[in-house]
Amino acid sequence: MSLLSIFHLELIENFRYYGSLFEAFYSRDENEMIPLQGFFHFCKLMNLAQSAEELMSFFQASLHEIDGIFIPVDDTLNIKGGMNYAQFLSALLRIGYIKAEQSGDQSN
Repeated sequence: MSLLSIFHLELIENFRYYGSLFEAFYSRDENEMIPLQGFFHFCKLMNLAQSAEELMSFFQASLHEIDGIFIPVDDTLNIKGGMNYAQFLSALLRIGYIKAEQSGDQSN
């Protein structure tokens, strides 16, 4: 969690960037969302996963879920099926824990 707070400005800028690419469904800033396609692209750019399939396998194989994201994902471009900022941060934390478990490195 401390790493997320250190990189908060970069994370929120990336989240807002992906949110600005699609027409917002909700008008209030605190309800800003990104489609799953944006999240998949962000994870690929950050080397968290090489493909959307690999990313989704993290959540299927380990029985972790992202709040509000239901598997199987039908429409990755639907903003209403996307994620808000809290879900975005939660997903990044879960990916970090899963990757640490897979590598056997529990130091971070």
